[in-house]
Amino acid sequence: RKKDLEDAGSLRKLFDYLDTNGSGTLTSSELRACLDNDLVKAQLAVLGLTIKDTQMFFKMLDSVNDEVDLDFFVEACLKMKGAASSIDLHSLCFETKVMRQSLEDFKHETRTLLQGLRHVPPVAKRAVKLSDIAVDFSPATARDDDDTVDWE
Repeated sequence: RKKDLEDAGSLRKLFDYLDTNGSGTLTSSELRACLDNDLVKAQLAVLGLTIKDTQMFFKMLDSVNDEVDLDFFVEACLKMKGAASSIDLHSLCFETKVMRQSLEDFKHETRTLLQGLRHVPPVAKRAVKLSDIAVDFSPATARDDDDTVDWE
């Protein structure tokens, strides 16, 4: 706990150094420019962070807008420092399996909808607008095996 607090303080100081424009946020270009500095790399290595791919590192940090604020930077770096434990790897493996299953469910539902559209008479096909079709991909309907489409 004490070590984490010390590391957080070091990361805050490093953030201030990396934030060259003083905006309170860190951009990928600011990070990339500073990671060319061997002193910065060494300080990160002492904290247990070895960054080999700056772009990938920033993508892992960045939430949406190509900027990372101080608190998020410190929190994310503290989580990423050091080696991954066995439980970390198993957690990642499990999350990957869940995402894969969700993707398979989506693929199945999409295939079912497309098969239903192939059986629509030509006259009805022209009358249907894409905006009129509402699809519910919620978990409650994802396992519905009904392949029919009611066009009335």
